[in-house]
Amino acid sequence: MVTTSERAAALRREIEASDTRVTWRTPDDLARRSIEAMAAYSGAPRLVSRGTLHLTGEGVVGASAPMDHVAQVMAAFQRLVTAWGAALEGVKSLRGAFSVGIQAKTRLRLVAGIAPGSVVLNLTPDLPPADELTPGGQAVLFGQPVSQRLDQVLEEVSAVVREAAAVGPDAGDSELVAKLADRGPRAASCLRSFGDQLAQGRFDLDLEWAEPNRPTYRGSITASQAGHLAKVITGRDLDQGEVVITGVLHTVSDAGVPWEVEAAGQRFRVKRGTVTAETVRAARPGVGDTVTITAQMSLKDGPGGEKVEYRATAVEVVGEDTPHGIVERGN
Repeated sequence: MVTTSERAAALRREIEASDTRVTWRTPDDLARRSIEAMAAYSGAPRLVSRGTLHLTGEGVVGASAPMDHVAQVMAAFQRLVTAWGAALEGVKSLRGAFSVGIQAKTRLRLVAGIAPGSVVLNLTPDLPPADELTPGGQAVLFGQPVSQRLDQVLEEVSAVVREAAAVGPDAGDSELVAKLADRGPRAASCLRSFGDQLAQGRFDLDLEWAEPNRPTYRGSITASQAGHLAKVITGRDLDQGEVVITGVLHTVSDAGVPWEVEAAGQRFRVKRGTVTAETVRAARPGVGDTVTITAQMSLKDGPGGEKVEYRATAVEVVGEDTPHGIVERGN
C-alpha cells in the first residue's frame, strides 16, 4: 500500500521534473494567484495591486521607528517611483515639475500596519485600475494595457533593489549602472536619495509588489548596501545632467557668490563649479553681457523639497544676437 509520504515524494519528483515555470515563492503567493484566477474567471473587475515596504534592522525597535526617519523614507520612495514612471514615458529632465498625468499614475496610497520586530508600510495605487486602464468605462479592443504604470515601475524598481544589493565594491560596467544611465539622472538621483534615507535611518528593506495575475515582484537590501548604492550613483555622476544656458548676466562677483543669468524668462543661479579665476579673467564677463554657461545639474534635498543646483564647467561671452535659452544634453 502506498503511504501518504510516498505519494507526496512522488508528487514532488513530478513537480521538479516538470518544464512548467514556477512563478510563486510562498503559500501567500499561491493563495493570491488562486483568488485572482477565480476573479478573472467570473468576469469580476480587475483586482487592485498591492505592495509593502517592510523595514527592519537597527533603526527598528520592536514594531516602532522614529517617525521622521520613516517619513523621509516614504517621501523618498514616492519621489523615486514618480521619477521612474516619468522615465518610462521618456521624461528624464532634472528640471521642472512632472505632469499631472504622470503624478496621478504613480501616486501611492499608504495603509500602515505593523509586524513583530518590524514596521510594515502597505501600499496600493492611488488611481483605481479602472480609471487608468478603462477610462470612462470604455474598453479598447486592441492594444489595451493590462498593467497600471505603477505595476511597470515597481517591477523595475524591485529588480533594481535586488541588483543593487549584489553590487560589489566596484560597480564597473554592471547592468545596474547601465540601467540607471538609461533611465536618466532624475531617476538615479531619486534612487540615491532613497538609498541615503535607508542608510541614515539604519533600515533594512524588503520590497514586495503584487500585480494581479502576475508573479510577486520582490527586492531586498540592507542599510549598508543602500548606502553603498548611493555612493555608486554619486561616484559615477549618474545623478547629474549637463545643461547649456545662454542669456544675460546680471551679477559679476567673487568666486563665493553664484552668477545669476536670465534666459528664456527665467533666472538661474549658477555656482562657479570648476571654472577657475584664470578662465573668468580670460572670458571677461560683465553685467549685461550675453554669456553661454555650460554647467552640471544635480538635485539636492532640502526642507522645501528637491532643488536643482547648477555648477559651471565653462563660461563664454557671446554676441548679443545669440539666441537665449537652456538646452539639456543627454536627456
